[in-house]
Amino acid sequence: MTHIVSIFRYPHAAGSLAGVFLSSFTSMCIFGAGLLYAIGYLCIKTKHILFLWLIYFLIPLVSLPLAHPLQQFMKSDAEKMQLLGFILSSLTSGFGFYYQGSTWGIGHLLLFAAIQGTSTGLLHAFGRVLWLDCSPAGKEGAFSVWFSWARALGACAGFALATAMPGDVGKAFGVSFCAGLVGMIVLIFGNISSFRGAKAAGHVIKSEKNSPVHGLDDDHVKGSVTTEVLPPGKIDV
Repeated sequence: MTHIVSIFRYPHAAGSLAGVFLSSFTSMCIFGAGLLYAIGYLCIKTKHILFLWLIYFLIPLVSLPLAHPLQQFMKSDAEKMQLLGFILSSLTSGFGFYYQGSTWGIGHLLLFAAIQGTSTGLLHAFGRVLWLDCSPAGKEGAFSVWFSWARALGACAGFALATAMPGDVGKAFGVSFCAGLVGMIVLIFGNISSFRGAKAAGHVIKSEKNSPVHGLDDDHVKGSVTTEVLPPGKIDV
């Protein structure tokens, strides 16, 4: 019980938990509202529904490995990659809200299914990475309980909203867009960082050795003192 409530002593972990909830809510709301609208009101063909499902669930297998060179080029940590996922979700929900009165072709549906599938993959993968960075050693199991609860509550809330008003897809996309913006605000102004979260969790120590990583931005200590990640099972003397 002590490990479970100890999350409140780690503000970076608590902040990343809010991002996990909002990402799960946004992804499920967009997926549920878009799918119900495509089936119930656009009356797309059965084979096109299959194509939508395949693209949505399989595109992360291709897009996430392709995003790795982009991550290295931008020198982005998990927080910035999760921010990219929120941007893509806001793009999808924004277009859906703006063109809610238009007739959507199958090409538009497949395109935004690919974009949203990539966004969902980024949010899920890097949300978990950020969460593990902020989890202290020995408490990963208890902290993972919070992660699972946040994802489950976000998915349930998003599904409930999407199915509560299936005919009014504009409201569902509008709420998803606002949730994506709130998620970006939390990540940007919530002072959440993979490095600072790992440091607060005790995964990083000070060392006089040269840092193996160069060119990263504000999260590194300036001067002759650099940072070093402790290997598992070793204690700095």
